[in-house]
Amino acid sequence: MEIQQDGGVPAPAAEASPPGGGGPAPSVTAILDQLGSWFSGVSGKLYTAVSDNLRNRVNLDHVTDQVSTLIPRFDYAPFTVISNNSEAGYEVRHYPAQLWACTEEPVTVEPMEEEAVQWNRTKLMFDRLFKYFAGENSRDEKIQMTLPQTTRFDAYSESPTYRLCWYLPHALQNSPPPTPDDSYVEVALLPARTVIARRFGGYVVYRRGWDRAAFALEKITREHGLQNIDFTKYYSVNYDPLLKFWNRKNEVWFELQAN
Repeated sequence: MEIQQDGGVPAPAAEASPPGGGGPAPSVTAILDQLGSWFSGVSGKLYTAVSDNLRNRVNLDHVTDQVSTLIPRFDYAPFTVISNNSEAGYEVRHYPAQLWACTEEPVTVEPMEEEAVQWNRTKLMFDRLFKYFAGENSRDEKIQMTLPQTTRFDAYSESPTYRLCWYLPHALQNSPPPTPDDSYVEVALLPARTVIARRFGGYVVYRRGWDRAAFALEKITREHGLQNIDFTKYYSVNYDPLLKFWNRKNEVWFELQAN
């Protein structure tokens, strides 16, 4: 058994010309809006074609490395690797009980939300937690950013929701964290859990991409005869910053039920 800590940031949504231009520095919200608009119009095939074309012109691995040097260090949620099946592409981990900052939004359009509605909900939750970490709390304290950022989707509950949670840094795990100013944000002690995780790449924007990853993991677990997995919800997990476009690390999780 080994201890492993891994770790990026939620992905926005995708359009035809990238944001940019002169003028005063845009706000975080403006950047997110621009990126969301930009990516919303880029299909998977077009994205692949552009990436392949760029790879023939520039060293994208080098560009990614240079961007990574500008990214601050993060605290990562600790976990223990219980087992790893690299051939099948999954890993079983145990996460201890830890403090996370969370917020949630209802899913109001079924079976598939319109992409614009979905993006707005994701952005709303992200903004709430970002403001809490940026100092909108009882101590006006800026909190170190952490990884991963997880979104639980309750696919089959009576009132399905998205629940976005950010791990609180190690320094706040053993001392009372500041209280959020926003009543829609809560600091919660999430109980210990065991998950089965599958890592994959690409720039995942909308729920349909996470759904495909969850379906793939469910198929793998059934083929390998794994038991006691809760398929009623899954977690989409981000490890990379918003502006990292290549060599991204995403994960999808299912929880294992207690015996």
